[in-house]
Amino acid sequence: MNEIVAALPLVGSVMWTCRPRPPVRRLTPGEPTVSTTSTTRRRPWPRRRPPTPDPIALAHWCEGIARCVRGGDALRTAVDRPPDDASITAIVEAIRRHIADPHRTQLTPDAALVAAVVSACLDQGGPSAEPLDRAAGVLRARAAERDERRVQSAQARLSAVVLTWLPVVVLVLLVVTSDEVRRVVTTPIGVMLVAAGSLLNLAGWWWMRRIVERASR
Repeated sequence: MNEIVAALPLVGSVMWTCRPRPPVRRLTPGEPTVSTTSTTRRRPWPRRRPPTPDPIALAHWCEGIARCVRGGDALRTAVDRPPDDASITAIVEAIRRHIADPHRTQLTPDAALVAAVVSACLDQGGPSAEPLDRAAGVLRARAAERDERRVQSAQARLSAVVLTWLPVVVLVLLVVTSDEVRRVVTTPIGVMLVAAGSLLNLAGWWWMRRIVERASR
């Protein structure tokens, strides 16, 4: 029974590390705040996270609009056409809503770039194929830069994984192979030490993950 109690912090550490993580939300400037009155403070409703687009698929969509415009279609007609890649249907709908009302829909930086280019072309008129092609080129360059940063941070991410799991594996091996370690971890002080070490290990894992993700954005 004491061995089971001592192993609970390790199980919690493993479950916390392996939990599913939602995609990182990138905040955009100009997000409206919730107004409050002097008498009551209303709790803001949770905002819906904007879908994260694939920049390469979004670049293909921009190039498809440019081809349609060069073929004689109106820009509005080309924008209203459904995308060839169904994975970006949600973000394309968000871009259309943002073009209709910029203060209603929040977009990711890549989608905001496309929306700004399309809005400028619709408002100012003139040739719109070249700006769309340039926007597609910028999206491809951003995707290549993000991939490069992710490759450069691979060693740091691997180090974070190793430093997180190495203490857990070593402790499990010592508990299995050493009678003295088993006697120590089954005492109240040993359980407290294992719990404190697990919490510190989780804190270090969270901090390393935060640093690496911020550097690889």
